[in-house]
Amino acid sequence: MAIDFSFGNRKQAFSGAATASPQAALQALFLDRLARLVRKVHLHGRYLVPTDRRMQLLNRAILTTFCDCREAGVEAEARAILTDLRRDLVLPVPAPDSRAL
Repeated sequence: MAIDFSFGNRKQAFSGAATASPQAALQALFLDRLARLVRKVHLHGRYLVPTDRRMQLLNRAILTTFCDCREAGVEAEARAILTDLRRDLVLPVPAPDSRAL
């Protein structure tokens, strides 16, 4: 059963998962929470630096929610959500180590 976690289909995803089983409802809850936190990182990442306390709290919330997804058995779906986050963020390129030459 594929569940669409886009913003507009959130109620449909929960109603369909709730009738299937409590485990599916829990999985849908954690995946929806992870998707919502990733959207917040996209929104706030435009004007907050990574060292800002709010960004640190968002990152911790994403980590714990990912761990919850892994325990619920939907690690692959959670990784797909985080892969989208990594692809959309512009990560700094590490400086070459001058000692390695």
